[in-house]
Amino acid sequence: MGKNKREFLVVFCIMIAFGFGWLIGFGNEVFFNTKGVMNQIAPVSNINPIGIDLRQMLSYSRSLSHLKTPYINANIYPPLLSIIGVPLLLMPIQVTYVLISFLTIFSLFGGLIIVSKNIGQQVRAPLIFLFFCITTFFSYGFHFELERGQLNLITLFFAVLGIMFFRQNKKILALVFLSLAIQLKLNPLIFLIFFFNFKFKDFKNLLFLGVSALFNAGLLFILGGKVFIEFTQRISQQFSHPFLWIGNHSLLSYCTPGDVPVTFCSLQMYPYLLAAYAIMLGTAILLTWRKKLPLFNSYLFALSGCGTLLVPSVSHDYTLSVLAIFLLPFCKDMYGFFLANKNNLLLFFLSLVVFLYTLTVFSYTTAWTVIPISVNKAPILILLCFSIFISMFFIPNTEKIKKLFV
Repeated sequence: MGKNKREFLVVFCIMIAFGFGWLIGFGNEVFFNTKGVMNQIAPVSNINPIGIDLRQMLSYSRSLSHLKTPYINANIYPPLLSIIGVPLLLMPIQVTYVLISFLTIFSLFGGLIIVSKNIGQQVRAPLIFLFFCITTFFSYGFHFELERGQLNLITLFFAVLGIMFFRQNKKILALVFLSLAIQLKLNPLIFLIFFFNFKFKDFKNLLFLGVSALFNAGLLFILGGKVFIEFTQRISQQFSHPFLWIGNHSLLSYCTPGDVPVTFCSLQMYPYLLAAYAIMLGTAILLTWRKKLPLFNSYLFALSGCGTLLVPSVSHDYTLSVLAIFLLPFCKDMYGFFLANKNNLLLFFLSLVVFLYTLTVFSYTTAWTVIPISVNKAPILILLCFSIFISMFFIPNTEKIKKLFV
C-alpha cells in the first residue's frame, strides 16, 4: 500500500472513530431517540451572571486587598492566585471576563501549536492538528470553560511554555512559567517529571529539579505561615468531602456514592484505580529511560496530562477542554508510525484514542445512557490512559519516520 493510500486510510479511520463517538455522545439521544422529537438539551448548566467562577476567584483577591485572609467561601487555590487577581479588581468585571475569555481562546490554540512542535516526533500532520483545533473549539468542555471563566487552559499554556523552554535549555524561563502554572492550579506539579533528564550523574540537573520543587513549595508561604495552614486545611477538606455531581470526573468522585447515581464501582476501588494509574505512569517513566526515548515523548506527556484530570478530588467537565493538547502529539505519532511502519495495530490505537476523545467532546446531557461510559467521563479517561500505556509497548523504529517527515 502506497503512502497516499495509507494517509487516506488514516483519515477514513479517524472519520469512522469520530462518527461512532458522535453517535454515542450526541446523535442517538438528540436525533434517533424513541420520543419522535429532537431532544436538544442545553449542554452547559449555565449560571447567571456569566463567569461565576471568575467572580468567585476575584472575591478571594478582594478579601486580600482588604488585608483579610483570601481563604473565604470555597477557596482551594494556592495563595499566589489571590495576589495575581488583585490588579484585575481595577477593571469592571465584564472587561475582566472578556480578557480572560480571549486569553483562554489564545491558550487553546497556542498550547496546541507548542505541543505540536515540542512533544513527540516531528511529524507533519496538519489534518490531525485541524481536527483537534476544530473539535475542541466547539466542544462542551471548552464552552463550559468559557461560561464559568475558568483558568485551566491558561494554566496549561503556561505549563507547556515551561516544558518548551526547558527543552530549549532556557531553564530559568522554564522554571518561571511552570511555577506560575503550579501556583494557579496545583495539578501541573506532575509536569516536573519533564525537568528530569534521567542522567543520574548530572548533578546540575538534579540540583535544578530540587530547586524547582523547593521554589514552588516556598511560594505557598508567600502570604505567611498562617495563610499556608489555611490553604492546607482547605485542600484537606476538599479531599475529605469532594463536591459530587455527574460532571465531576475525578477518580475519587467516580468511586464515591453521591446524590446522583453515576458511579459504577465502590469507594473501596478508589485506591486500586489510583494505584493502577500510578503504575502506568511509573512504567511509562521507566520505559522512557530503558528504551532511551526522548524525555518529551508523547506517551509520557499524554499519561501525565490525563493524570491532572483524574487525580484531583474535584475535576469538573470544563477541564476536558485541555484534553486535546495532551492527545495531539500522541495521535500525530501514531499517524507517523503507521505511515512509516505499516503496522495496523498503530492505526487501531489512533482510532481508539480518537473515539474516546470524541466521547468527551459532548455533554453528559446528550450521552447515550445505554453505554454508561459516555455519561460520566472518568471511565473514558481511564480507558484513554490504558490505551496510551499499552501502545507504548509497540513503539516501532523511528528511523523511518525521520526519513519520511523530517
